[in-house]
Amino acid sequence: DSTDDDAPVELAAADKEYLAKWLNPVYLESDALTKLRDSFCEESSVQLHSFLRADHAASIMASTTADDMSDELGADNAAGVNYEAGVRDGWRLVGPVHKQRFAT
Repeated sequence: DSTDDDAPVELAAADKEYLAKWLNPVYLESDALTKLRDSFCEESSVQLHSFLRADHAASIMASTTADDMSDELGADNAAGVNYEAGVRDGWRLVGPVHKQRFAT
């Protein structure tokens, strides 16, 4: 199963319709996807600015900001780092605090 690395990237109509609910429409266009693919192949990384639709990004920002405030995180926190931040509603921390750490 070989692919043509120079071929434009095209999304199936059903995929495009589903992703349009969440993603900035720019990232659903063939030209943008092809440029992203090419950039990733050259640089091994890409930066996706304004990747989510603005309404979803605003909702996520509001929710995470509220959680950060309830965990007393942020520049105004003089008390130091709360290593248990984000642990609630069934989430648990995995990994040591001085290395990659995430919630599951």
